[in-house]
Amino acid sequence: MKIKFDNITAKIAKYCALIFTVLLLIGLVFSFLEIPGTEVFYIMTVYTGVLVGLPCYVVLFAAKLYFARLQAYGYEIPENKKTYGNNLNNLPKTRGAGSSLFAKHSRIGMWMYFACFVLFLVVDVMYLIKWHFMKDICTFLFTVCLVLDSVWLILAVIMWRQRNTEKYRDDVECDKTRKERLNLENIIVFAIFWAIVCAVACIQAVTTTKYMDKVQRENAQVAASELKMADNMVELGNYES
Repeated sequence: MKIKFDNITAKIAKYCALIFTVLLLIGLVFSFLEIPGTEVFYIMTVYTGVLVGLPCYVVLFAAKLYFARLQAYGYEIPENKKTYGNNLNNLPKTRGAGSSLFAKHSRIGMWMYFACFVLFLVVDVMYLIKWHFMKDICTFLFTVCLVLDSVWLILAVIMWRQRNTEKYRDDVECDKTRKERLNLENIIVFAIFWAIVCAVACIQAVTTTKYMDKVQRENAQVAASELKMADNMVELGNYES
């Protein structure tokens, strides 16, 4: 089994995160000051700071949690994983430990995903109730959002299955007879990602429905105006005759 992180990787991620955070702050200061001629500079620094700095923080966060699991199982935190051939079996152990010490993370993930499912389902139902008079477009967009919400439920079921310590193991356990369960960092990162996807879908559904409602109202007003104009023309023709 491979060693996922070592101290060198964690330090590189830490220093990169700090450097690009400073760049981000510089860009935000320049954007606030609105100095002429610096628009391209602060736009580039802000985007670079976010797009590069954020993944560095994710790597650092994942490494810290990985080190915590290693220590729980009695392993030494490797300075350089190449020293041990990038093999977890070669990593020195200071003490023994049990198995599936972090199975609780699967339970945490299960309840987290189920809570997200309920939350977005409530939001989608509120959308359906508010815009039900739009009929076809509302029903279609609600169905799309519902399909996206169902992913939360599927993930919750997967997390529920991974609680089984006989079939699933932690990623720092040297046991190839069992499948590896999702780690807490993976659970959190995917929850954030899918929450953004569902939130964007909800916002787009509301925006699209509002636009369609506005178009229908404008068309109705135009049709009413044309009908009124036609009636006036008929009345004028009758008056002249």
